[in-house]
Parts: sequence; structure tokens; C-alpha cells
Amino acid sequence: MININYNDLFDKEQLKKNANQALKDKGFDELNRVLLVLIIIGLIIDIFFKIMIIGILDILFIIIFLLRIFDKNTYRRVKQNRIFIEFISIFKEPFRKIVRFFKKNSKPKSNKNNIYKKCPKCGLTLKLPLPKKRGIKHTTCPDCGTRFGFLALKVRKDR
Repeated sequence: MININYNDLFDKEQLKKNANQALKDKGFDELNRVLLVLIIIGLIIDIFFKIMIIGILDILFIIIFLLRIFDKNTYRRVKQNRIFIEFISIFKEPFRKIVRFFKKNSKPKSNKNNIYKKCPKCGLTLKLPLPKKRGIKHTTCPDCGTRFGFLALKVRKDR
């Protein structure tokens, strides 16, 4: 029987140095983050339910994740990430509209440093800084472009 000491075969410091060099400039982009989340979710589901297709998909995601991390062609990785972001933006757009709707109709919190005014045309609540002097002030809505005036009763206290 042959006894092999694996510590003699691999220099740990050299392996660490090579791993750090390989991972240098390999920051996580959106696609890598999504792959990592899918891997973790797949592993959690696989622990409880043991579904074969989930295990296969998880292995596939791990392979893609590792290939993207160790790929030296940064141009190709950036191109893949850009295509992924464009693909995902199709699904994100309806949710952005829903979030905008709820932001428009939310009640503002009380704040000592800001004034909250509602746009008369679109109903968007604007967060405006306190003015230095009382009186009628004018602002423009960033959503619809309507210019309107409001009465500022509170003033900023300069220290």
C-alpha cells in the first residue's frame, strides 16, 4: 500500500496565492448574484424535498457560476451581464409602476427638516427642504413637470 502525503504535493501558500490571483478583478455582477441566490435556494429546497430536477438545476447553476468566476474574458462576462439585465428589466417594469403608484399615494412622515407637498396635477408627494424665509415658494414636479406654488410657514433654523 502506498502512503501519499497530500501536504507534500500541494504548497498551501502557493494555492492561496493562485486562488487570490484568479479571483482578483472577478467582482460579482448581477448575474453572479442571481446565480448564487438560486444555488442557495436550490440547496435549501433539495435538503427538504429531494427533487431530482432541482438537484440537476443546482449543479448546472454551480457550474455556470464557477465558469463565470474563473473566466478571463471580461468582455464576454460584461456582455452576458448586460443581456441578463435587459432580459430581467422586462419583468421588473410592471413592478416599478406598482411601486410608483404606492409611492404617489403614501402618506408622508413628519420630518423637521422637510416640507411635504402634493402635486396638484399628478398627486405625487414631494419632499422639499425647509426654506430660509416664510412665504410663497414655487417648485416643479419631477414626474409631470407642473410648476406650482405653496405657502411655507415653517423656516429652517441655521446654526
